[in-house]
Amino acid sequence: MSELKLEILSQQAHEAVACSYCFMNDRAREWGHVSDRPADRLDDVPFVPWVGLRYATATPRVVVMMLNPGHAAAPHKLIRRDLGHKFRKGEITYEEYNRKLTTFVPKWGFGGVVRWLRAINLEPETVTFLNVALCAVANDKYFPKLFETCFERHTRNLLATLEPDVVLLCGKKDLARYASSIESLGTTVILTWHYRGMHTGKGKAELQRVRAELDKLGC
Repeated sequence: MSELKLEILSQQAHEAVACSYCFMNDRAREWGHVSDRPADRLDDVPFVPWVGLRYATATPRVVVMMLNPGHAAAPHKLIRRDLGHKFRKGEITYEEYNRKLTTFVPKWGFGGVVRWLRAINLEPETVTFLNVALCAVANDKYFPKLFETCFERHTRNLLATLEPDVVLLCGKKDLARYASSIESLGTTVILTWHYRGMHTGKGKAELQRVRAELDKLGC
């Protein structure tokens, strides 16, 4: 990625982290209902992309895309929220935001995210993590309009600027409908399971399939 692209990404992330569009009263009138933020972080902010320290120079570049940040309480999510507020206020840069979050990546999914990545021979620092919906909501009570709105307002533009060669869409049932829009950006999409299913027999077979697909692409 060029320095210009990294600067554009920083600007887009700063715009996204300040967004509360889906939680405004106008959305309740327009959509008929609106979600709440998780009870342990009512002042939460969007989880903008975490960019691994070696992503920009990785060949090929891989973005891991999941559905949402999840509502479950965890100390690292409070730290991510606090860093998001500092980034939104201009107290830290996007580069600092990413660097400070790096320490907590091994804690994501109680360590399951990193174990899954390494099972398909990827290292966290070489990839970027991005969710379709950037915000966590209480009890994971999402609805289609929220996903569609966030994807069109922020996620797709962030993805375009990241210029990935490969996007791992993790959640076949929920994310398949986004594959064609992502492929139109000129990237290869691999649709796979959520990382939590990797320990089952079928999950292990899915890991082998994804690894073979990544091998074909030079990962």
